[in-house]
Amino acid sequence: MGSTPDAGGSPAPSALPSPAKKHMPAPAIELSPVDQDAGSLPPADREAPPTPTPPINKQTFSYMSRSFLAGGLAGCIAKSSVAPLDRAKILFQAGHPEYTRHRGTLLGVFRALRTIHQQEGLRGLFRGNSATLARIFPYAAIQFMSYEQIKAFFNKNQDFEQPYTRALAGAGAGMLSVLGTYPLDMVRSRLAFQVVNRTAGLPSQQATTLLGALRAAIDEGGARGLFRGFGPTMLGIVPYAGVSFFTYDSLKAAALRALAARENAHLPAGALAVDYRDLRMPPPVAMAVGFIAGGVAQTAAYPLDVVRRRMQVEAVRPLAVQNGTPLYAHAAPDAYKSIRRAFGHILRTEGWRGLYVGLSINFIKVAPVTGISFLAYEQLKQLFNI
Repeated sequence: MGSTPDAGGSPAPSALPSPAKKHMPAPAIELSPVDQDAGSLPPADREAPPTPTPPINKQTFSYMSRSFLAGGLAGCIAKSSVAPLDRAKILFQAGHPEYTRHRGTLLGVFRALRTIHQQEGLRGLFRGNSATLARIFPYAAIQFMSYEQIKAFFNKNQDFEQPYTRALAGAGAGMLSVLGTYPLDMVRSRLAFQVVNRTAGLPSQQATTLLGALRAAIDEGGARGLFRGFGPTMLGIVPYAGVSFFTYDSLKAAALRALAARENAHLPAGALAVDYRDLRMPPPVAMAVGFIAGGVAQTAAYPLDVVRRRMQVEAVRPLAVQNGTPLYAHAAPDAYKSIRRAFGHILRTEGWRGLYVGLSINFIKVAPVTGISFLAYEQLKQLFNI
């Protein structure tokens, strides 16, 4: 018998064929688009998987001290940039009669600043700013450092930040910063509330320096006098700091993700060459994000801020005179001795609008100052390598 060629054209063996073996087909392997794309590239051209940046240990003395310094300097830069607006806001909030006619409109802010300049000169626009800087450095330093530490504590066993930890860390940091610096804030409010007339000058009873105001507050109410208005301040800082840091960090994460996506747009889908957590925000973006965070947070906490200011300046109201006439003869006795009484008095005498006096200044001052503060902190973090 002749041989018959097989499918490959080679002669089949003359012996009887062995029983045919069943060949099981190899299981099909489905490749994802990423694997298909990567497999089609030569080995030299394939994108190496990204090496994640090791996390920074934030719970070291070196990191905490640099964070403390960066936060304090950022706060001083931000507050000094808007000191005149802060002076006008306090006069509006505390209801100083000489300035109530200016409040309620955006132009009223600039009219109030012009009045201050005419009566007290350039230095009048910065009255109380020395107390502001003495307070804001430790305040901002404690706040930023505490925020980093509390957030690191909550997220130390997790790869990603949980959004709620931003709000909790912000509220906790705000409370710690207020607790450590409140007497200086109270003195700053009293100094800023006092209005100097170039002709008449200040009444002799009013203190004009930081140390003098501290001594006066202690003489009037003992150590408790340094904490007048502390209750509404603590109540107000929880929503303010919590909302501020939550909004800022949430918008920051969204902005950095967008920047990372743009950086990685040329790579195959899923092959991340840049982790958004390794990026830094451009200064204009940091400023805009901080601007939004400040506006949202201050609006939420503003009524408690008004009550706090009224309680802080209550002791110096009887000393406010104009042409020998007391300006606050109409004020109800003990109207601002407690948070409940203060809210009730303002609502009865001024309506709900009284809880938002000076808010127009906030839209000019607080949002930018928060933006400047966050921007300065981000830049100082780079400078201090944190």
